[in-house]
Amino acid sequence: MTIAAKTVTIPKQYSNMGAIPQLAIKFDGCNNVASGGTYTLNPFGEDMVIMEAYIYVVTADSTNGTIDIGLDDDALGTGIGAEIANEFVLDAGCWKLLAAGAVDTTTARPIWLKSGSGTDSYLSIVPGTTAGTGDADFNLILIIARKADFV
Repeated sequence: MTIAAKTVTIPKQYSNMGAIPQLAIKFDGCNNVASGGTYTLNPFGEDMVIMEAYIYVVTADSTNGTIDIGLDDDALGTGIGAEIANEFVLDAGCWKLLAAGAVDTTTARPIWLKSGSGTDSYLSIVPGTTAGTGDADFNLILIIARKADFV
Protein backbone atom coordinates (compact mmCIF):
# COMPACT_ATOMS: atom_id res chain seq x y z
CA MET A 1 0.00 0.00 0.00
CA THR A 2 1.36 3.41 -0.94
CA ILE A 3 1.30 5.95 1.87
CA ALA A 4 1.77 9.66 1.25
CA ALA A 5 3.78 11.75 3.67
CA LYS A 6 2.15 14.75 5.35
CA THR A 7 3.77 18.10 6.07
CA VAL A 8 5.38 18.41 9.49
CA THR A 9 5.56 21.85 11.04
CA ILE A 10 9.03 22.72 12.37
CA PRO A 11 8.91 22.13 16.13
CA LYS A 12 9.13 25.03 18.53
CA GLN A 13 9.85 25.13 22.24
CA TYR A 14 6.60 24.20 24.00
CA SER A 15 7.50 24.61 27.64
CA ASN A 16 10.18 24.04 30.23
CA MET A 17 9.39 21.69 33.06
CA GLY A 18 12.39 21.52 35.31
CA ALA A 19 15.44 20.89 33.17
CA ILE A 20 13.57 18.98 30.45
CA PRO A 21 12.36 21.10 27.52
CA GLN A 22 9.35 19.86 25.60
CA LEU A 23 8.51 20.47 21.96
CA ALA A 24 5.22 20.53 20.08
CA ILE A 25 5.01 19.03 16.60
CA LYS A 26 1.88 19.47 14.51
CA PHE A 27 0.66 17.37 11.61
CA ASP A 28 -1.72 19.60 9.61
CA GLY A 29 -4.47 18.56 7.25
CA CYS A 30 -4.57 14.83 7.89
CA ASN A 31 -7.41 13.57 5.72
CA ASN A 32 -8.54 10.80 3.43
CA VAL A 33 -6.93 8.17 5.65
CA ALA A 34 -9.12 5.63 3.85
CA SER A 35 -6.84 5.88 0.80
CA GLY A 36 -3.91 4.34 2.65
CA GLY A 37 -2.84 6.52 5.54
CA THR A 38 0.07 8.78 6.28
CA TYR A 39 3.51 8.40 7.79
CA THR A 40 6.32 10.63 9.01
CA LEU A 41 9.90 9.58 9.68
CA ASN A 42 11.29 10.92 12.97
CA PRO A 43 12.79 14.29 11.90
CA PHE A 44 14.82 14.95 15.05
CA GLY A 45 17.84 12.67 14.65
CA GLU A 46 17.40 11.30 18.17
CA ASP A 47 14.91 9.26 20.17
CA MET A 48 11.91 11.26 21.39
CA VAL A 49 9.45 10.42 24.18
CA ILE A 50 5.83 11.18 23.29
CA MET A 51 4.53 12.91 26.40
CA GLU A 52 1.05 13.90 25.20
CA ALA A 53 -1.01 13.61 22.04
CA TYR A 54 -4.03 15.61 20.90
CA ILE A 55 -6.25 15.35 17.86
CA TYR A 56 -8.45 18.15 16.59
CA VAL A 57 -11.11 16.82 14.25
CA VAL A 58 -12.19 19.69 11.99
CA THR A 59 -14.62 17.64 9.91
CA ALA A 60 -16.08 14.50 11.45
CA ASP A 61 -16.18 11.31 9.41
CA SER A 62 -19.73 10.79 8.15
CA THR A 63 -19.40 6.99 8.33
CA ASN A 64 -17.98 6.76 11.88
CA GLY A 65 -14.81 5.20 10.49
CA THR A 66 -11.86 4.64 12.82
CA ILE A 67 -8.12 5.28 12.69
CA ASP A 68 -5.06 3.86 14.41
CA ILE A 69 -2.12 6.12 15.29
CA GLY A 70 1.12 4.48 16.31
CA LEU A 71 4.76 3.81 15.67
CA ASP A 72 5.94 1.68 12.79
CA ASP A 73 9.12 0.16 11.40
CA ASP A 74 8.59 1.27 7.80
CA ALA A 75 6.63 3.64 5.62
CA LEU A 76 4.17 0.97 4.53
CA GLY A 77 2.23 0.80 7.78
CA THR A 78 2.67 -2.96 7.91
CA GLY A 79 3.82 -3.17 11.53
CA ILE A 80 2.00 -0.24 13.13
CA GLY A 81 1.43 -0.42 16.86
CA ALA A 82 -1.39 1.20 18.83
CA GLU A 83 0.81 3.40 20.99
CA ILE A 84 -1.18 6.62 20.50
CA ALA A 85 -4.73 5.68 19.45
CA ASN A 86 -6.52 2.46 18.64
CA GLU A 87 -9.83 2.43 16.75
CA PHE A 88 -10.35 6.15 17.36
CA VAL A 89 -13.67 7.41 15.95
CA LEU A 90 -13.25 10.74 14.16
CA ASP A 91 -15.94 12.80 15.91
CA ALA A 92 -15.65 16.60 15.64
CA GLY A 93 -13.82 18.34 18.48
CA CYS A 94 -10.51 18.30 20.33
CA TRP A 95 -9.53 15.03 21.98
CA LYS A 96 -6.66 14.04 24.23
CA LEU A 97 -5.09 10.75 23.21
CA LEU A 98 -2.80 8.50 25.28
CA ALA A 99 -5.72 8.37 27.73
CA ALA A 100 -8.04 5.65 28.96
CA GLY A 101 -10.14 4.37 26.10
CA ALA A 102 -8.04 6.03 23.40
CA VAL A 103 -5.18 3.57 23.40
CA ASP A 104 -4.89 -0.16 23.78
CA THR A 105 -1.37 -0.59 25.08
CA THR A 106 0.63 -0.80 28.28
CA THR A 107 3.11 1.80 27.00
CA ALA A 108 2.27 5.00 28.88
CA ARG A 109 4.82 7.17 27.06
CA PRO A 110 5.90 5.66 23.73
CA ILE A 111 9.36 6.35 22.33
CA TRP A 112 9.59 7.55 18.72
CA LEU A 113 12.99 6.19 17.73
CA LYS A 114 15.43 8.09 15.54
CA SER A 115 15.65 7.50 11.82
CA GLY A 116 17.76 4.49 10.89
CA SER A 117 17.08 2.60 14.11
CA GLY A 118 15.13 -0.04 12.19
CA THR A 119 12.15 -0.04 14.56
CA ASP A 120 9.45 2.45 15.58
CA SER A 121 10.99 5.36 13.64
CA TYR A 122 7.83 6.17 11.65
CA LEU A 123 4.71 7.80 13.06
CA SER A 124 1.80 6.31 11.12
CA ILE A 125 -1.89 7.12 10.86
CA VAL A 126 -3.82 4.33 9.16
CA PRO A 127 -7.44 3.25 8.77
CA GLY A 128 -8.84 1.21 11.65
CA THR A 129 -10.99 -1.89 11.25
CA THR A 130 -14.20 0.12 10.77
CA ALA A 131 -14.44 1.22 7.15
CA GLY A 132 -14.71 4.90 6.36
CA THR A 133 -12.67 8.01 7.26
CA GLY A 134 -12.68 9.24 3.66
CA ASP A 135 -14.27 12.60 4.42
CA ALA A 136 -12.64 13.30 7.79
CA ASP A 137 -10.23 16.23 8.22
CA PHE A 138 -8.08 16.49 11.34
CA ASN A 139 -4.82 17.75 12.84
CA LEU A 140 -2.55 15.83 15.22
CA ILE A 141 -0.31 17.50 17.83
CA LEU A 142 2.36 15.63 19.77
CA ILE A 143 4.13 17.02 22.82
CA ILE A 144 7.55 15.39 22.90
CA ALA A 145 10.82 15.46 24.84
CA ARG A 146 14.29 14.10 24.14
CA LYS A 147 14.78 10.61 25.55
CA ALA A 148 18.36 11.61 26.40
CA ASP A 149 16.98 14.08 28.97
CA PHE A 150 15.41 11.20 30.92
CA VAL A 151 18.51 9.03 31.14
